[in-house]
Amino acid sequence: MAKNFDRQLKEGKKSENLYKQYAESKGFQVEDLRSNHEEWGWYGDFKVLDQFVEVKSDKQIFLFHNIFLEDEIIRDRGPYEGWWRHLETNYLCFDSGLEHVLVFIDWKYLKENFDGLNFRYKKDMWNEKEEAYCNGYLVPIEELCKYGIIKKFVEYEEFDCGKYEFQTISYEDYVKRHPQKKGLRPYNIPSFPYPF
Repeated sequence: MAKNFDRQLKEGKKSENLYKQYAESKGFQVEDLRSNHEEWGWYGDFKVLDQFVEVKSDKQIFLFHNIFLEDEIIRDRGPYEGWWRHLETNYLCFDSGLEHVLVFIDWKYLKENFDGLNFRYKKDMWNEKEEAYCNGYLVPIEELCKYGIIKKFVEYEEFDCGKYEFQTISYEDYVKRHPQKKGLRPYNIPSFPYPF
């Protein structure tokens, strides 16, 4: 359990630092809230232009073209509420890891309109990283784009030790470069000025 947690923590820090580097490369002043988790924990890792941004890493995005919203974790000591229930950020940045893409989501809009959307799927699964069962919602990227909830895809490439280059790509390019399941259709993503 400790090894998996340590690995997860390391992956999470790498993803957080990627977002920070990306936002700074766009000229934004980034306030790092990670060291004050008790006060800002459910609001996000960073504050940019008075907007909160939470960063998550999820290496499964590229396999299935969906994101997983963790609702509950069930360990031998009992169930724990997942981050989906508590997160109060403005924007969520998913680092898909293996495909080197950051996916930016309008979290407030998703959370406020979630019950009215018909594209969520409840899923119970074994979480190898947590070594526990968890359940949550699988939400297809295609539908998030269709409803304007995904605001941007950004590819990144390491060019120097710990330094990255970033390039915004369209949903169409995302599907072409990272093809997965059939039935994916392109949608235009509305332009959005901040915080990414």
